[in-house]
Amino acid sequence: MTDTQWKALWRHAAPPVYQSTEALKPMLQARTRPVFRRIRSQLLWEAFAFPVILLSYYDAFDGARRPLYAHVLLISVAVAILLHSVIGYLRFRPRKETAHLKEALERQLRRMRVYAVYSVFSRGAWTLAMAVFFSTALTAHGWVLPVTFGLLLTTQVIWLSRIWGARMRVLRDVVGEMSA
Repeated sequence: MTDTQWKALWRHAAPPVYQSTEALKPMLQARTRPVFRRIRSQLLWEAFAFPVILLSYYDAFDGARRPLYAHVLLISVAVAILLHSVIGYLRFRPRKETAHLKEALERQLRRMRVYAVYSVFSRGAWTLAMAVFFSTALTAHGWVLPVTFGLLLTTQVIWLSRIWGARMRVLRDVVGEMSA
């Protein structure tokens, strides 16, 4: 078949329709929800990456030349993000099955909002902690690093806000369809 034939078949296919709330029940299972699966994979990736960074930053980035407060700030923010990842992983598992699917999804949406705010905030704090750590040894062109980290922080906050907004929009749309 050619692309044109595939596209024609796609255009003429019937859109999926939710026939009942029973058809949506699998969304309550932790392994079947695509949004939560992506969140879990992100959390697991971070749970692997931050310990690697913490184990290697002292040697890799001349930690002996940095002041103690820069180390404390960097380590405390990294540990806070790791704890946030573990708590988030546990938080997005369904706690118990409920008789009302809509109620369970609304509860997940509320939990996701709180988690998203802290996620964006903690990643911003990580960027600021890195800026403090690396700016303690500036010798020349002292304005380049703060401007670079400022742009990185702004880009990161906008990007993460859009990602979390899209995730919440998917869940909000499902809850809205169930209400209609």
